[in-house]
Amino acid sequence: MTKKAAFFMLGSILFLLIHFRSAAQGNEEQLSPEALQAKVFDLEGEEYTLKGILEQFPGQPIFIDLWASWCRDCIVGFPKIKEYQKKYPDVGFVYLSVDKKEDEWKRGIERFDLEGAHFRLDEGWNSVFCESVELDWIPRYMVMNSEGRILHYKSIKADDKALQKIIRLNQ
Repeated sequence: MTKKAAFFMLGSILFLLIHFRSAAQGNEEQLSPEALQAKVFDLEGEEYTLKGILEQFPGQPIFIDLWASWCRDCIVGFPKIKEYQKKYPDVGFVYLSVDKKEDEWKRGIERFDLEGAHFRLDEGWNSVFCESVELDWIPRYMVMNSEGRILHYKSIKADDKALQKIIRLNQ
């Protein structure tokens, strides 16, 4: 085998590995229609759909933090999220809680002094939205646009370099 053929084969293998890795991680480009219709509730108990929430941020990138008040890893990430909020004021910050109990969710927001748009998923971890994004861990950080296009599909650490880069590039 020539060097040229070997490099071509190696390049092809690397391309396929990267492609399959992305597919396995569920890197979607758009939320499903069902996910966009997922029911969420705000702090006053008003019902919304995820699509309705995204439309509240026209032309803005939207940082989504899937979290719960009892989640230690979520709590560890809050200081970094607060840094992002100061550094990127043109980004919409949406907290989607998977808490089952409304009072614990509200206490968590107050306890950790979380600023942004707050919603609780109707069926928590079992919601259509969580199923559609294959939620397997919280926190889960995503970046989307107001039309539901996913700009960054998955980070579980607030200081993830890819997450930081997509926020910076889309602000």
